[in-house]
Amino acid sequence: MYKAFKLSYDSLENDSIRECLLCCALWPEDYEINTFDQLIPCWIGCSIIHEFNVINEAFAKGCSHLESLMAASLLEECIPKGRPLHWYGPCVKMNDVIRDMALLMVSGLEGNKRKWIVKAGIGLSDLPRQEEWQEAERASFMMNKITSLPEYEANFTSSKLSMLILCQNEGLKIIPSSLFASIPRLTYLDLNRCRIRELSMEICSLNELQYLDLSSNLITSLPAEFGCLSKLEYLFLKNNKIMTVPYGTISNLSMLKWLDATTEWWWDELKCFKGRHQLSVRIYIKATTDNIEQLNMLPNVSVWELHLDGKNISELPNYDLGTPQWGCRVSDNLESLNIRSIRLDRLVLATGMDGESSFGCLKKLNFFALEILEEISLNRVLTLQPS
Repeated sequence: MYKAFKLSYDSLENDSIRECLLCCALWPEDYEINTFDQLIPCWIGCSIIHEFNVINEAFAKGCSHLESLMAASLLEECIPKGRPLHWYGPCVKMNDVIRDMALLMVSGLEGNKRKWIVKAGIGLSDLPRQEEWQEAERASFMMNKITSLPEYEANFTSSKLSMLILCQNEGLKIIPSSLFASIPRLTYLDLNRCRIRELSMEICSLNELQYLDLSSNLITSLPAEFGCLSKLEYLFLKNNKIMTVPYGTISNLSMLKWLDATTEWWWDELKCFKGRHQLSVRIYIKATTDNIEQLNMLPNVSVWELHLDGKNISELPNYDLGTPQWGCRVSDNLESLNIRSIRLDRLVLATGMDGESSFGCLKKLNFFALEILEEISLNRVLTLQPS
């Protein structure tokens, strides 16, 4: 069986696609992996996909790799169980046998130089002993029942560990500061959907960190030292309770390429951002005219996904999306527009007719709780009129 898998694996077009396949084994057995929210961001964070100007290009390359893996029957597309496809998005699964073969390749056995520790979704309440993963390059402990991490001794160092995944351990509230000191080579840290309330200033000791996912926690503030993560390229902060951040916390991240945030503080930080790359953002903002126009004023920022929330707003902007307020900084690379709780009866979407907004990349237009919406038109042509 291993030889048959190895033959299919070796027949893939290039090393990047082969590495993409191995990454799928980081998830639990028989797990439906969301391609846009989980899998492709993982490939980007691992630097498998790294040469791009805006995040749209990275996702296009990721979709191409997915097609190659599915064409080789090494991944299968699936419909998420009990979750509407239109809001959860497409998923893929890895056959259990293929996953076992992939894990064998990265287990340190069979003369392989690499070593991964994957104990995902198996009900762990504690991390394995330090000795078990001290020599690992990647470690995935996602979707377990871990509620606390031990304090690490000063002489414990995992000098090879570049990836640590602890996401969806929903009882994990505290990350001990000693952990950061023990993993100096870490480039990828996923703490999504835990119950973390704060980060210690020692996080700045992760000098090599490039990918950090803190989404869906209970974090209320970021330490000022956060801005010292000089190599950070991908930062996910959405669904936290952050209201303000110290000046320079985000704007000083000169290597940042992608920011995902539910924010009240976005304007002050992003208007001062002077990164080396154009920053792609997935951003959640109040649906006011000022907020939309401010997005157009941000230098070196490209909006990739925009969520507008009109709840508790009395003065609403003009939702003719061809007007100047929807200028090129907002519209040119926008792939997903989500509009929620806005009292409007007509929405006009214009694609480049006036030279201001193009929406040429728009793939998803989602509406939530628009109780009085009666019609939508595209380039002034009526496309939807409920009876």
